Amino acid sequence: MPSQDLDYIIRPATVAKMCGVDRSTIYRWVKRGDFPPPIRAGRNTSGWWASTIQRWQQALTSQETEAA
Repeated sequence: MPSQDLDYIIRPATVAKMCGVDRSTIYRWVKRGDFPPPIRAGRNTSGWWASTIQRWQQALTSQETEAA
């Protein structure tokens, strides 16, 4: 596993698995503004910085905790 000090790009299929949803759901969330937009990592490649996904997950967990 990469060092936590080193940020890396996570591909859409992996992000979807991490969130327990399909890739189409991730892109639907992006369109609604409920999920951070991906970055272009190359001509035909996109993904998310691992730190961006971690922050999103932490914010979601904080919201759930506050609602409880």
